[in-house]
Amino acid sequence: MSQWQPVTRRTEENEPTIVLGDEPTVGIPTLPERTELLDVTPLRDSDDAPLATGTSADQSGEPHDDAADLLPGVGDEPGEVRDDAAYTLALARMQNRRLTDLGLVVLRLCALPLVLHGVQQLTHLGPAIAALRDAPLFGHVPDLSAVALGVAWVILPLLLAAGLFTRIAAAVQVALVAAVYASHLLGGVPVLDPFTGTLALEGTLAYGAVALPLVLTGAGRVSVDHVLGASRRERVADRRASRQRSRGSR
Repeated sequence: MSQWQPVTRRTEENEPTIVLGDEPTVGIPTLPERTELLDVTPLRDSDDAPLATGTSADQSGEPHDDAADLLPGVGDEPGEVRDDAAYTLALARMQNRRLTDLGLVVLRLCALPLVLHGVQQLTHLGPAIAALRDAPLFGHVPDLSAVALGVAWVILPLLLAAGLFTRIAAAVQVALVAAVYASHLLGGVPVLDPFTGTLALEGTLAYGAVALPLVLTGAGRVSVDHVLGASRRERVADRRASRQRSRGSR
């Protein structure tokens, strides 16, 4: 038990309790309803204010946010970052990687075996003309159709492999494959092969499937089209940059 006895006790509302005895003690009650939040805005805006947690000062004495190095874009305004040329270049590289161009090269090279079909048809026009004479779509001019298809099966895959006029060549190849397949179906060829149970004329459809994505994507950066279109892309980029600058100035 304590050796001192209280002499005076003051307990007023919302005031700290002070007890006088052998040693002065001060007890401060917990009053949540009287708690006030201090406004630290002047301290934060002041030059003498301490650095916030997670920041450090570089050699120039300026505050430096360590989190900004770990998380790109943290501590920067999104508009300022996204208007930067480095941000635009980094985003463009992420959206068009080198493996994408390599995949387009492989896809274009898959059309080359069709050249053998064209050479075979041109060197053996007799059987080709006889086969097309009864075809619904090519039977009116079987001679011209056999030569045209043979030349197309040679030139179009070479254009695709080189990446020259890629979209046009791919579109023509898809159209010819669709015409040949439709002609066989109209001639009585079943959709499913009765012996294998798979699609009939799968080889013909495969060449159309190879060319169809190239109609949408183009040849990619590893192609003749990319080299020839460099000046055109620069003009388009200049126009887009000019429009962006004009919007920013408004």
